[in-house]
Order: sequence, then structure tokens, then C-alpha cells
Amino acid sequence: MRILVAAADDTLADYLRTAGHKAKTLYVNDLATRAAREFKADVIIYQTTVTATINHEDVIKELHDNGFRMVLIADPNDHLVIYVLALGIKDLLLFPLDPATILHRIENPATVDEVARQVRKKNAHELATKNKIAKEDKKNHLLLWFKRGEKNNHDDDEDLSKIPTLITPTLKVNTRKRKLAGNIDNADSLSGSFNGQVGLIDYSKNLIIVTGDKETEIYDHIIKTKKPTVAIDAYSGRIACKLGVEPNSMWEHDWRIGLAALPATVGKKVELYCNPIEQDIPDWEVRDVRAMVDIINSAIEKKKQVIIIAEEGLAEMLYNHQSIVQERS
Repeated sequence: MRILVAAADDTLADYLRTAGHKAKTLYVNDLATRAAREFKADVIIYQTTVTATINHEDVIKELHDNGFRMVLIADPNDHLVIYVLALGIKDLLLFPLDPATILHRIENPATVDEVARQVRKKNAHELATKNKIAKEDKKNHLLLWFKRGEKNNHDDDEDLSKIPTLITPTLKVNTRKRKLAGNIDNADSLSGSFNGQVGLIDYSKNLIIVTGDKETEIYDHIIKTKKPTVAIDAYSGRIACKLGVEPNSMWEHDWRIGLAALPATVGKKVELYCNPIEQDIPDWEVRDVRAMVDIINSAIEKKKQVIIIAEEGLAEMLYNHQSIVQERS
């Protein structure tokens, strides 16, 4: 059998010659069709290790369109695997493999059933790899979550006054809208329901804290905003779900580990933090507020708008923070 080998070296061609075949190596892919014609190749072994001066896809399609039988050898995660299957090329081998396997495939063209089993095995391997990575990531996340109070060497029983001060400027709000521990004298933008009173959302502010059931309004704003924005969904992950964040991946974006969390990206302008969906309202701790303050400070330093939708207990802790709420003397 006359075999043209597109590869980086002569290793495979030498092996095929010892097995009784006529083999020739092609080191660069740009002359593949011409070389196949001149060599009168019965089959072409195309390894993705061959020097590519032309896109692999273009060379493979040209060879296929000219009626040459091809055996592709590629990495399991190479996009060419799907491409050649779409072209109808069944002779597919995946690295790592030994020369004897290649020789067997040359002499025994693959059947549809063999291709199906191979692809299924490939998918199972990829899934196992992803699950292993996800398991390790989740383990690392949990370690970060439990250590989230150690960053500034604070104790869990510290007062709110010891949390780093937010770097927001002094911001005014109508104090007649709501009454918390005392009269609110300054905050960025407060909205939601406390003591039966409802505020309006002012999207011109740098820091917006929303309480109550404002999901639809916040969702609409996030998907339409053109401002660089950091959104924090501390309301059981409901906004995050509406924005398409997978529930199983929410732990990656958990704001409670502060700047160690990885935000989800919404469109081109919004970074989204959230906490995993929980049936019951968590018992918020001072370190949770500290973690959120770290994210807020970082975002405002980068001149990004911050929007927080929070359960009322957490919102009240934020409102009582010295840099957001000051009691009128």
C-alpha cells in the first residue's frame, strides 16, 4: 500500500516501511494534495503535528474532495475531530497511540460502530476530566470560603466598625424615605421595603443597594446597562439564575469569599457575583459584610458602578456600616 504521511518527522513512515508498505513523509501541509497525486497515495495519514502553513481544515477538505482516503491523528480535544466527522471521515485516531494501532487502522478502515464507540469513549474521558477539575476547584473554593475571615486577621466577633471603610464619596438620600437604626443621613442609593416604606432606584449613583422584590427591574437594568458594572446578587441567587448562571457553578462566583471569587460575565460590561441558591436565609456574619466591602472598594477604585440586591437583614448590616449610614446626632 502506498502511504503518504503528513507528520513532523520520519518515525511513522520508517515503521510503515518495515511493515512492508511504501511510505513517504510530507513535512509541510501546503503541498499535500499535489504530493498525494504525484505519489499516487492509497491512503494519507494526516497528523496535526505536521507543519501547517495552511489551515488544517482547508487541507483536509481539499484532500477529501479529491477522493483521497485519510486517517486523521489528533489530540482528543482538538476541534478537528468534530470537523472530520462532519466531512464523513471515519478513520480517526487520537493521541497518545502506538504505531501498531495506526497500522491496524490503515489495513482495516473504521466502521460507523467503531467511530461511535471511539467518540463515546472520548466524551467520557472529557467529562471525567472536567468533573475532576470541577471537584478540585470546588475543594479549593471551600478552603477559601472557610478562610475568608483571615485576610485582615479579624476575629469573627468583631464589630462592624472594624470593617475597612468603603471608599465611596459622601452621598445624600432623602431621610424621610426610611428609618433603620437611626435616621439615614447618607447612603448612595437605597431601595426596597423597610418598615413598609418603598424607595426608588437612582441608577445615576455609583453604589446602589436594593432590597425587597426588585428582581425584574434589576434584571432589565443589568442586561441593558452600558456602564462598567459589578452586580452582587445576595438574594438567594435568583437574579443570577435569570441571567443564565448555572446553579451548579454559582459557588465559583460566591461573593462571600471576597476578591478570591471569580465573577461571572454578563454581556460586555457586567461582572456578577452571587451566592448559591439556598432554601433558608443564611445567618449573615460580619465577615460576610467584610467580603462584600472588599469587592465594592475594588470595583469603585476601578470606576465601576456597584449594584447590590440583598436580603433585608444583610442590607441592614450594610446600611449600618459607618461609611454608608451615619446616624444623625
